[in-house]
Amino acid sequence: MNQFASMLKALRQQQALTQEELARDVGLSKSAISMYECGNREPDLNTLERIARYFSVDMATITGNMPRPAREEEAPALKGLSVVEVLELINKRPQVAQLLTFARQLDDGDLDFLIALVERLNLSQKG
Repeated sequence: MNQFASMLKALRQQQALTQEELARDVGLSKSAISMYECGNREPDLNTLERIARYFSVDMATITGNMPRPAREEEAPALKGLSVVEVLELINKRPQVAQLLTFARQLDDGDLDFLIALVERLNLSQKG
C-alpha cells in the first residue's frame, strides 16, 4: 500500500468515518475512496487538495511525504515511528489523542515539565 493510501485510511479511521461518509463529504464516490485506500488509484491534484483540506492537514502529510527532522534529538518521542504509525496509535488508543490535544495548548516550559514527569513515572514503573 502506498503512503497516500495508508494515510487516507488512517485519517478516515481516526475520524471514525466510513468510506461512504468521507466520499459524500468530499464529493467523491465510495468506490473512489476505496480504490485510493487500496492503492489502486491516485487522486488528481484538486482531489488531493480537497481531501487534505477536509482533514485539515497539509499536502505533505496527506501524501505521507513528511520531512524528517535534521537530527534525531528533534523528535525523540516519535523516534522510529512513521506518521501512519502515530495515527494508528491514536486510533487504537484515544487517550493518546487527548494527550496530544492537551499538549498543543501548553507553552514550552509546561510541555517540558510534563514530558519530564511522564519520563519519571515511566522509569519508576520499570524499576
